[in-house]
Amino acid sequence: MFNEIRTNTNLRWYFTGRFISSIGNHFSFFAQSVAAYHFTGTLTAVGILWLVRGIASILLIPFGGILADRFPRKRLMLTTDMISGLLTLCFIFVNHGNQFWLLPLLASLTQAVQRIYDPAAKASFKKISDPTPLKVSGSVSALLSQVAVIAGPLLAGFLYFITNESLQMLFILDAFSFFISFLLLLQVDFKDTERQKSVHGKSLLLDGFHFIFHNSGVRSLLLLIFPIAWTGKIFDVMVLDFSNRMNSNGLHSLGILLAIFAAGGIIGSLFIPKLHNRILPTHLVKMSGFTLCLLLMLVAQWLHPVTIGVFSFFFGGVLTATMTSLQIVIQERVADEFLGRVFAGWSLIAVTGGGIGAFLVGWMLDSLTIRTGLILISLITLIPLLAFTFRFPKKTHQRAEEFF
Repeated sequence: MFNEIRTNTNLRWYFTGRFISSIGNHFSFFAQSVAAYHFTGTLTAVGILWLVRGIASILLIPFGGILADRFPRKRLMLTTDMISGLLTLCFIFVNHGNQFWLLPLLASLTQAVQRIYDPAAKASFKKISDPTPLKVSGSVSALLSQVAVIAGPLLAGFLYFITNESLQMLFILDAFSFFISFLLLLQVDFKDTERQKSVHGKSLLLDGFHFIFHNSGVRSLLLLIFPIAWTGKIFDVMVLDFSNRMNSNGLHSLGILLAIFAAGGIIGSLFIPKLHNRILPTHLVKMSGFTLCLLLMLVAQWLHPVTIGVFSFFFGGVLTATMTSLQIVIQERVADEFLGRVFAGWSLIAVTGGGIGAFLVGWMLDSLTIRTGLILISLITLIPLLAFTFRFPKKTHQRAEEFF
C-alpha cells in the first residue's frame, strides 16, 4: 500500500501539506474548546460554540460546492489556506473581556472558510490520486489524519501544560501550519480541467440539487451521514467531561483521550481497502450507526477510566472506517462535474447533525446525570437509523444498491 504512495510524488506533496495543516487544526480545536470551557465553566458553552460554528458553515456550504465546480480547485484551496492562517492569528486577542463575541465570531469565520476548502479538497482528491487507486490513497489519507489526531492533541496538551495553560501559542502554531500547507500545495498538480465558468451560479446550484434529489444512491447515503456526524461531534463534547473525570485537576488528559480515539481511527483506516466493494455503503452506515449507539449505552453503564479509553478507541475506529469508505465511494461513482456540490451536501448534513448533537449533549451533561444524558443521546441517535431501516420504501433501497 505504501509503495504506491511512495512512487506518486503528487500525493506525497499533498499528504505532507494536509498532514501539517491537520496538526494545526487539532491545536485550534483543543484551544477553542478549552477556551470556551474555561471562560464559562460549562459544557453547554462548548456545545453552543460548535453550534454557532455550524450555523456559520451552513450559510457558506452551498457556495463552497458551486465554487469547487466552477473555479480551479487548487486556487480555492490556496486562497482559503492563506485566509485561514490570518484569521487563526486573531485568536490570540481573545480574553475574558471580549470572549462572548470575539471567540464565536472568529470560530464562525474560520469554519465558514473551511466550508469552501472542504468541497474543493474532496472533489480534487480523485485526480490528485491518479494513478494510485482511491481505496489505497483514501486509506492512507485516513491513516495520516488519525496520526495527526494523535500527534495534535498530545502536542497541544503538552504545550498547554508547560506554558502554564496558555492558549496563544497553540493558535500561533495553527496559523503557521496553514502557511506551510499553502507552500506545499503550490507543488501539487491538481490536473484541473476547465470549469463551468460560463454557467450562472444559481443554475449550478439548482443542477446540483436536482442531481442529488433524483439519484437515490447519493441521496440515501447523504441522509445517513446525519447520525454518524451527530455521534462524532457528541464525542468532541463528551471528551471534555471524560477528561475531568479522569483528572480532577484539569483537562490535561484531554490529549490522551483524543489520542486513544485516533489510535482506533488508525486501525479503522487499515480496514478500508478490505471493506471496499465487499459491503454496501448503506449497510455499512447502518451497522456503524447501531454500533456507535451501543457504545454510548455501554459507557453510560460503566464510567471508569479504562472503559472510557476502550470506548474512545472503538468510537474512533468505527467513525474513521465508515466516513472514509463513504467518501471513496462518492469520489469513484459521482461525475467530476458534480463532485464539489455533492460534497457540499455532505458537509451541510454533517455540520447540521454535528452542531445539533454538540449542543444537545452539552446541555444534557450539564442538566442531567452523565448516565441519563448518554442513554438519551443514544436513543435519539437511533431514530433516523430505525426510520431508514424500517420505513423507507423498498424501491429506494433497491435503487441505492444498484447505484453502489
